[in-house]
Amino acid sequence: MDPRTNDRMDPTLHSDMQSFPAHPPLGSPDQMREFYELAIGDRNRDYYLPRFERYDREGGFKLGWHWPSLFVGFWWALYRRIWSTALLYFAGPYILAAALGVSAAVMGKTGAGIASIIYLLALFLVPPLISNPLYHRHCRKVIERARKTSGNPRVQAAIVAQKGGTSSVALYIVLGLWLVATVGILAAVSIPAYQDYTTRARTVNAYSWGRSAASVVGDYFRQNHQIPASLSDLQIAALPPVVQSARIDPSNGVIEITLANDPVKGKTFRLVPSQGADGQVLWNCQAGDVKPSLLPAECRH
Repeated sequence: MDPRTNDRMDPTLHSDMQSFPAHPPLGSPDQMREFYELAIGDRNRDYYLPRFERYDREGGFKLGWHWPSLFVGFWWALYRRIWSTALLYFAGPYILAAALGVSAAVMGKTGAGIASIIYLLALFLVPPLISNPLYHRHCRKVIERARKTSGNPRVQAAIVAQKGGTSSVALYIVLGLWLVATVGILAAVSIPAYQDYTTRARTVNAYSWGRSAASVVGDYFRQNHQIPASLSDLQIAALPPVVQSARIDPSNGVIEITLANDPVKGKTFRLVPSQGADGQVLWNCQAGDVKPSLLPAECRH
């Protein structure tokens, strides 16, 4: 790049999107091509260069279709380091939705239908149509600032290469969101599973105590041929912390055990007696109003 040519360059960039004036030349086509290559970077250079050169020749704000912006406009803008455009693509839909929502509320049903159509058209048509010219405008601004910063072509090229190109910010954000989502999914699965595990451990403890109490009741029945009026009449171990209360129905011998800890606090399961062929008292565990999966295997049928 010839420094003498640089002295003759016009550093003023007229790219006002409202008046759409022709872009003034910042240098010869070869010089601009070199600057654009540095501003774009290695990725998709063959796609953007011809369009940027056509925009410079024809001037104005030329609309054109850009497929990545249709699907991932926000991420594309981050990747291309167009921070203001990324903010526009991120916040724009919310601002537009709020504005159209107010309009729809004022205009009624007809307004809501029109607002929905406008919103969808703006959401899916505007970003793909304006992304190429916005990126061209961004690259020209990067080149203009570099030329204003220094008259040395090498310094200018270094500044354009530093400020242009692509960024890994989008990748880091995606990885961060993926990590957050993964942690959230694992937490959503593991926390309830852990809670079920701890609850099941408590109900197993309560069931073990109930089996011990049922054994004492069975011995009492064999010796006295009658059902005790109350568990307090028997020599049974004290209630463990996981059991809120326990009682026996003297009419049929069913032992009802009420649990003491969340999420099954106040819920009950029962030990129902029956007499075997040899006269032994057999006990069948029934879930009651406790979720069967939180009880020992013996109580899940």
